[in-house]
Amino acid sequence: MSQAPENALKARLSAALLTLCISTMAGAAPLTLNAGFNDAWYQPETAGQGMFVNVFPELEQVFLAWFTFDRQPVLAPSILGAPEQRWLTAIGPYRGNRAELTVSLAAGGRFDAASPLPQRQPYGTIDLTFPDCARMTVDYDLPQAGARGQMELQRVLADNVVLCESLLAELPACSAATLSVAADDSRLRYTGRWQDGDPSTRDVSWAGASVLLRFRGESVTVDLDPGFAAEQFRVVIDGEPVDEVLEVQPGRQRYTLASGLVPEQEHTLQLMKETYYSNATRLHGFEVQGCEVLQAPAPSPRRIAFFGDSNMDGTSLYNEKDAGDSGAWFAYPATVARMLDAEFSLQAFGGAQLVAGGNNHVLNFITAPRRNQPDPDYRDGFDPQVIVVNAGANDIYAVTGSDQVDTIKARYRQVVARLREVYGAQPHIILYNAYGWDLNEPANYVTEVVDEIGGRLSAVRYPWIWEQFHGAMAEHGGQARFLAEAIAALDLGFELVRSVDSIDGWGRDFNLANGGFEAAAPGNFNGFGWRYAEDGVERRRDPTGAYEGDFYIRLEAGEAVHQGTEATGDFEPGATAAGQRYEVTARVRAATGSATARLGADFEAQPLYGRGNAQNQVFEIGPEWTEVQAVFTAPAGTWKTFITLGSEAGEVDFDAVSMRDPDR
Repeated sequence: MSQAPENALKARLSAALLTLCISTMAGAAPLTLNAGFNDAWYQPETAGQGMFVNVFPELEQVFLAWFTFDRQPVLAPSILGAPEQRWLTAIGPYRGNRAELTVSLAAGGRFDAASPLPQRQPYGTIDLTFPDCARMTVDYDLPQAGARGQMELQRVLADNVVLCESLLAELPACSAATLSVAADDSRLRYTGRWQDGDPSTRDVSWAGASVLLRFRGESVTVDLDPGFAAEQFRVVIDGEPVDEVLEVQPGRQRYTLASGLVPEQEHTLQLMKETYYSNATRLHGFEVQGCEVLQAPAPSPRRIAFFGDSNMDGTSLYNEKDAGDSGAWFAYPATVARMLDAEFSLQAFGGAQLVAGGNNHVLNFITAPRRNQPDPDYRDGFDPQVIVVNAGANDIYAVTGSDQVDTIKARYRQVVARLREVYGAQPHIILYNAYGWDLNEPANYVTEVVDEIGGRLSAVRYPWIWEQFHGAMAEHGGQARFLAEAIAALDLGFELVRSVDSIDGWGRDFNLANGGFEAAAPGNFNGFGWRYAEDGVERRRDPTGAYEGDFYIRLEAGEAVHQGTEATGDFEPGATAAGQRYEVTARVRAATGSATARLGADFEAQPLYGRGNAQNQVFEIGPEWTEVQAVFTAPAGTWKTFITLGSEAGEVDFDAVSMRDPDR
């Protein structure tokens, strides 16, 4: 292209952008996606690559094609095109000016050939936000490529800006009014076990149950009565969870859930019960300040039912020291459902056994509208394709004697038989158990139960690689990824459409998780996948000072963080043989002057609370980022390896921490 046409093109684009800015300042129409956003988008500083966007208003879907390049030079030869060229596609729903897309990678095809048929696999997520008709913000997360970030794009040409604005101007105006939505309104969508209360109300006990409201308006309040104890709820607006949980106090009250929304735009509000502290919460209804209440979107056809104990219900989810509140939104059942785009139903409670006296056991949960009110004739009508049972850890403490294993196996058979009686033979049942918990834990023999019963039944076992009694958000993220992958592999129509949306604290193939400290748990919880004995560990955001990315951690003298890893690197039950080694590499520096950094490791056999055989290496460091490395050797019989980062003297910054097996 000659210089003159290129300058003319830039001038034309600048003029269109200026016109848009003026119209926006003057009070442009509210933003919701339309066909005027269809275009080629790019960053001027990375010219030569960009995205094509197509909006399908009738389907409420966005399609995107990203033309870019590999992160590293590619030297392999190619016949057609450059070997480093990359093309990713993504599709997903939009609401207002935001779209959530699932990225796919196609591989294995040939140029202009019908075969072999390219194979598509989920590759990550892209979220789009359009501040106006000329700008697009792209948040991408491509875990397999180790790529996560944000970009600001603009149109290559401004031709469609006028179309975009004209379509926005045609949106119907919102004539604000107070709209009451009773709890029995058919436009609401309920998930989980809700029961009819007094006329026009709904009652709910189980954590994880939710209700969805779709509307055009600027604010929403809810009328709730949690009964005799306070409860907590998670508010999710247009697919985004609000950081602060909603504290609902005993007695009937109104609570503001959302305000300041663009009234002309469509919005969704989901209200999920995070806790199970009271007997039942009564929902009386909602009040919308706006112009229209719409029918809620249809539920996903994919359904998963969960039954379990405190390891499933999110006990101490927001605390790394086995304390604090429970939480359902970021616990692994809800996370798995979002990863697989599935509806879920959750019946779990702390202390539950498989079968026991009283009401707190899974056998009763199967037909219990409320935990303490089982009803043999109750049916929830959920019709799941997959049922997950995560229980048995409490049974090993309740059942003693030489017949302990046989008794617990018989309890599993009772639970499976009851699930078959209630839900039929079609659902695939997963017995989900942790190994590394105890010498007599069900994970040691649950596969025998599967073999003895047969049918659509399998055992999925995950490593217990944290030292506290319950997992926090990082451990639930690891469990979610592990279980979601197992369900997707069943070939029942479930596909991974999103990565873990909280934080995944499990490293794989001997590596550590979040070694660059770029990820952190959402929801005003400060965890970042590395546990600490004393409060105050500082995760610092410093894009110019970090060794890589935007974050690193700073440890004062005497402070340390650790991360548990699966000792054999394969996520299968079992111990290391003699001589298993781990090579840990980190970038360290002194915050000021000089300091002493420590890399350490200690080891544990199968039962909890037996860590020992500590190995440490210290390094004298200065103010410049320096690579340090240590190799640790596990004793034979190790199930869990714990890696520690610490400061022996001075303030030490850590970044880019990784681990590998040096003998592979």
